[in-house]
Amino acid sequence: MLRTSFLLTVALLIALLGCAGDLSLDQSVDELQASFNSKDFEGVVSAAGPLLQRAQGEGAEASQCFRIEKLRVSALARQGQGTAATEHLERLAGEYSAQVNAKLYNQMGSYVEELSLLEAIAVYDAGAKRFPANADDFKPRIEALKVKAEATGDADALASLKSLGYL
Repeated sequence: MLRTSFLLTVALLIALLGCAGDLSLDQSVDELQASFNSKDFEGVVSAAGPLLQRAQGEGAEASQCFRIEKLRVSALARQGQGTAATEHLERLAGEYSAQVNAKLYNQMGSYVEELSLLEAIAVYDAGAKRFPANADDFKPRIEALKVKAEATGDADALASLKSLGYL
């Protein structure tokens, strides 16, 4: 399984960099989406940077660049990397303010939550702080994390909730 994932990642990188049959930028982004859909999140994270550089070098529209960025941050979130996903979201909020909203933070938080309560807390808290007008959208999610942390005895998550003022 690990070897297959590695081979898929290598093949994706080669294809996205244009070394394997001259894929258009649109085709390369579609390949990145296909990798995400097949749950090759590590491959998406690895390939997104070079593909974004290519897109910017070719003068791609902002919507195309945002699609690549969203796939990368979604892959990070699906890997349970809430802190890294939040860092990307914070950066993207400056570049793509119309596309980065409370709903996107909630979506990424829900992805992270599947693997790490502690990391999900970071995403939801950052969303609540970035979008104070939508803070009520995050409260039920944070409350649900509190219940899960208490039920599972997740001391790190409980400590984080307490330090952030949620307990």
